Amino acid sequence: MATDRIGRRVAVGWDGGVACAHALMAAMPYLERAEAIEILSVQNGSQQGRSVEDLAAYLALRELSCTRRVVVRGERSVAEALLETAADGGFDMLVAGGYGHSRLMESIFGVVTDHIVSHARIPVFMMH
Repeated sequence: MATDRIGRRVAVGWDGGVACAHALMAAMPYLERAEAIEILSVQNGSQQGRSVEDLAAYLALRELSCTRRVVVRGERSVAEALLETAADGGFDMLVAGGYGHSRLMESIFGVVTDHIVSHARIPVFMMH
């Protein structure tokens, strides 16, 4: 993938948590230049804080338009659902929060961050 193509179509994995908000704010220069932004929320994933609608409203205040998609998780992990949806949807970057739970909780309930880092097929922008 040519580096000048990275960040034109950006998927944002959103669970409303602080880690996702940090990643979103840090990735804002990419979002401001993006041709398309889609917010991905995983069905049956944990919703922590701000809703997808809150995020869309925030982006609109910054004059950024976005689409929203609820990703059906099925038998996949949250990480697999995000990665597959972003890559198969033609996005060239995924923005996601990293380690949104304590290390103990991550080790008990699955390591979303580690799976995303080790299985990404497109560039991933992560922030804790």
